[in-house]
Amino acid sequence: MKTEAVCSGIRFEGALLEAVDESLLMLLGESGAAALYFHIERISSLKRSEIPRRLKEFSLATATIFGAGAPVVEQSILRILCEKLGMDYEGTKDMEFQTAIETVRQRLPMHT
Repeated sequence: MKTEAVCSGIRFEGALLEAVDESLLMLLGESGAAALYFHIERISSLKRSEIPRRLKEFSLATATIFGAGAPVVEQSILRILCEKLGMDYEGTKDMEFQTAIETVRQRLPMHT
């Protein structure tokens, strides 16, 4: 059973990173996404691969960079993540970003 939980966690982290990548590419383009990753690492020592485990720092970094526009980025990530995992976006879209992501993670079936 522990192996299923680990597999589920790995699947979730991969889907979350893909959702972040796709959202940033869609919103900022390739060079803009690369610049954002660079600045996030510079201001918060947060590498792309660490985002699933350090959501609070990611959210703070995007808020520092985008200000009031950060929720646009976060909602795009959440929407794409829900699509990737076959989950309902509408049930999470009004939640705070970290809470919404954790809710999606908890709803992920252990056997997938």
